[in-house]
Amino acid sequence: MRIILASVSPRRKQVMEGLGLPYMVKPSGFDERSINIKDPAKLVERLALEKARTVAKENPDALVIGADTLAMIGEKIVGKPKDLGEARRFLLMAAGKEIKDFNGVAVIYQGKEKSASVTGFAKMKKFGDREISDYFSRIDPLDKTGGFAADPAGGGEFMESYKGEPGQELGLPLDTLKKLLSTFGVRV
Repeated sequence: MRIILASVSPRRKQVMEGLGLPYMVKPSGFDERSINIKDPAKLVERLALEKARTVAKENPDALVIGADTLAMIGEKIVGKPKDLGEARRFLLMAAGKEIKDFNGVAVIYQGKEKSASVTGFAKMKKFGDREISDYFSRIDPLDKTGGFAADPAGGGEFMESYKGEPGQELGLPLDTLKKLLSTFGVRV
């Protein structure tokens, strides 16, 4: 069975590597702005499904995995920042707070679809402009939800702790993914 990850996220690829399954990467190119759902848990699940559908149409014989992530800082839902100014604003809003992390996962194989969403919680350290400027000199925040990642090499220095499934802090919740894969006979 050919497995495709419909994401170019290096963090999601890291999670997939840990599964030990052979897979390939094909970005979906799905326009996320075309979906207007207010509930972040439902939105990430739908976006993951649409990304998987886009790749599955071109690869009907493959099992396709889609994923999406958003964060809630206070009452504001955020995705990847569009520029460094927005990344700085997201990070300053998150400093010293607990933020919600929403992950959607979808698996499509032979016309059948399974999807789910998972919510986690990140406790952020207190930090300010100086730490953010130093971070920007080393890390590109524009490919990360909220401008930061959980791994220390990718911006995790701002996170004090994380509560959620393994892999979820990297954008691909392992327990949920394994459960969805098992419905298609894939054991990991």
